[in-house]
Amino acid sequence: MSQSISRFSLYDIGTVGAQIESYLTQSEGELTPETEALLDRLMTEGPEKLEAAAMVLQQLNANVELLKAESKRLADRAKAEEANAERLKSRMVYALDAAFGGKLKTAKFTLTVSQTAPTVAVDLREGATLQDFAEWFPDFVRTKQELNKVAIKEAYDRGEPIPEEIAILENPPKRYVRIR
Repeated sequence: MSQSISRFSLYDIGTVGAQIESYLTQSEGELTPETEALLDRLMTEGPEKLEAAAMVLQQLNANVELLKAESKRLADRAKAEEANAERLKSRMVYALDAAFGGKLKTAKFTLTVSQTAPTVAVDLREGATLQDFAEWFPDFVRTKQELNKVAIKEAYDRGEPIPEEIAILENPPKRYVRIR
């Protein structure tokens, strides 16, 4: 079970808010029909119940932002650790080449310096355009084909016939709550 980072105290959200938060926490993001029914019944009992739900919702949104920030912090830290590992490997290559002839065997590790196969990078020179290049050397340019969904949707909105090979899925509008 995950533990939420509380900004409101139990006193602030009251027992109803704590009950709502408990239902959500115990379900770990998956609401069963039974839990939905409990929440629906609880929140239709009066305005104070919905106010408590609004406080819990604000707290959940705040938790999301905190967790996103923590995720970014950890991703940045992982990136820094990867860079440190690459720098250390580079220094180890130098040390192995300089002092040990490219190979060292210890009680725990056997360290050897290896070399990758050469690589070739290909790109257009600055100032060259892909369109001109494709005209002169069509075998060297790959064209990606995809549906023009914007044009299809505009044709659909205008009431034009749409080919039967196109699947149209109409999503009904969603209702949502705004809290000010």
